[in-house]
Amino acid sequence: MVDNQTGFFQVDTSWKHYNKKAKSALVELEENHQHSVLQEIFNRNKDKLNKIALCYRGISISYGTLFEKVNQYTNCLLKLGYKKGDEIPVCMKMSPEFIYLFLSISRIGAVMNSLGEWFDKEYLIEILNSTKSEYFFITSNIYEDIRKVFELSTVKNIISFDLDISLGGDKSHFEEYESPFIDLHYSAPENDFVMNCAQFLSLADVEDRIDETKFDIRLDDTFTITYTSGTTNPERPKAIVHAVRSYMTISRFKDPDISGLGTMKNLVVLAHFPAYVHAGLTTSITDPLFRSCCIALEPIYDKTYFIHALMLNKPNFVCASVGFWGDVAKKLLFESQYKNVTMPYLFVATVSGEGMNKGEERFLNKVAKMHEFGVDKLPYPLSPIKFTIGGGTSESSGVLVTLYKELQEKRPYYAWCNRGIGLTPLGCCRVKTINKKGTDCKVYEVGEIILSGPCTMKGYCYQNNLNQYNYIMDDECVIWLKTGAYGSIDKRGTVKIHGRLCDKICMSGGEEFPFYKIEEALEEIKKLLSCTVVAQGQNIIVHIESRPDMRVDKDEFVGEAVKKIKSICPQEVIDKIYIRYRDNAESFPVAPSGKRDRKKLIDEGIKCAVAIKEIKY
Repeated sequence: MVDNQTGFFQVDTSWKHYNKKAKSALVELEENHQHSVLQEIFNRNKDKLNKIALCYRGISISYGTLFEKVNQYTNCLLKLGYKKGDEIPVCMKMSPEFIYLFLSISRIGAVMNSLGEWFDKEYLIEILNSTKSEYFFITSNIYEDIRKVFELSTVKNIISFDLDISLGGDKSHFEEYESPFIDLHYSAPENDFVMNCAQFLSLADVEDRIDETKFDIRLDDTFTITYTSGTTNPERPKAIVHAVRSYMTISRFKDPDISGLGTMKNLVVLAHFPAYVHAGLTTSITDPLFRSCCIALEPIYDKTYFIHALMLNKPNFVCASVGFWGDVAKKLLFESQYKNVTMPYLFVATVSGEGMNKGEERFLNKVAKMHEFGVDKLPYPLSPIKFTIGGGTSESSGVLVTLYKELQEKRPYYAWCNRGIGLTPLGCCRVKTINKKGTDCKVYEVGEIILSGPCTMKGYCYQNNLNQYNYIMDDECVIWLKTGAYGSIDKRGTVKIHGRLCDKICMSGGEEFPFYKIEEALEEIKKLLSCTVVAQGQNIIVHIESRPDMRVDKDEFVGEAVKKIKSICPQEVIDKIYIRYRDNAESFPVAPSGKRDRKKLIDEGIKCAVAIKEIKY
């Protein structure tokens, strides 16, 4: 049900609609895991205290040290007066100090409101004021970006963590590569309203004992406020509320005994997503810590640096956007300094946050094979694969997952039907598609994807009016989250994401023409790498890029695209279409979240595009 006061989704814990295996796991969580995420991580790792939990710039931190640090940070938060339910604003890079703070906030039942320094300044002030917090936790390198916002807010103090604290004053092992992107050794200026890490840690004795029972953490307690990519509402991304239950359930349902997926035992997982991204907190932090993995913390989130993040951290498991992976593949293929680089350690390379088409998948697979991805772990390289629901990761907590996609495509069923494998719902999620009337779609019929389960968000905050449109109730009184994405489901229950519901044009007769039809038609062009269709007013701009690993005649390539478009579009749509060819060096712009920056594509308009009616082929 939905709470009338908050507008937030309330979980029905009867689990009557789940199969026996999933219901058993959900009931067991309900009965035995009414505690914090930190407590769950401790329970799973209390006998592995010497095992490495975190790697950072050449230093290693054990699970035992991790828990000691969290205990210290928890005491300090309590000394500052924080208690269960309080919001704590945080704007930090991926560093050990962020992990300590994140888990400490979990431990006391407070709410982490994790921000991006690039958000609209007025929006940041609004958020800071709404937290009613006296303190704002940041990493020092963003101090200058955030200072004016802080001064105009009601927050009274900044607590600043230098990025080199865990290095003990030593130079970073990676400084040669880092220096163009970040200064790990920058410290915020000393003044009356800035508290550094040493001053923060001096607030409490590390040996102070904490009474765990006084926090009384429950699964339905709010844990985080994170943010969407901001590609639909630039600089004012939607704020998403997730409960403890979301993190606990998604991690539990990725355990091999429930999911059937492989174990993550002894893996090194790269954590490089911005801390305001919910998917990063789950796939890169809570999931690996639940499974006693080692997290390689990467404070630099930049497309052009990403290849160095892989080479220097040597992770086995990585989630990244298709834009990040594409840049790595182009560097490996064309830049002489990377010609002989291999990545035998990288055997689970996943695409997260947005889907990729056939051309991108084939190109990435080819480069992965050439540069020996994963051969240390398996006798053959695995391919980059779709991992989370495109366009709905934050709201739905990444409950759709498909590992080893390229290998699964070769199963007889998919080879025979020629449809390609979709995304598989984890057992904690129910998923279906509905048409405009709200009726369930048939197999393969395209409709809006809706989800039901304990991992979906509680709702939006700061834009509570969105919540009333975000959920629907079916005839059995089951609450479903609307994803805002077109999708279809095959006979085996796998989900294919087609595109975003808002990406369409209304024709004069009232019919709607969704842009995914153009993108999927062009996907069949062998030399196409990528395609994105956007609208600017009544103009439809089709952005296309060719495969970097193939010899391409631009005019011929564009001509083939025109033929495909004219074969599937009504004339009214064709008259509005412009083609924008993007060369491999230019490629597609990337937003701060790492996803494709649709706002920049829309703002560019038709100035570099050609009307389809003017193209001769």
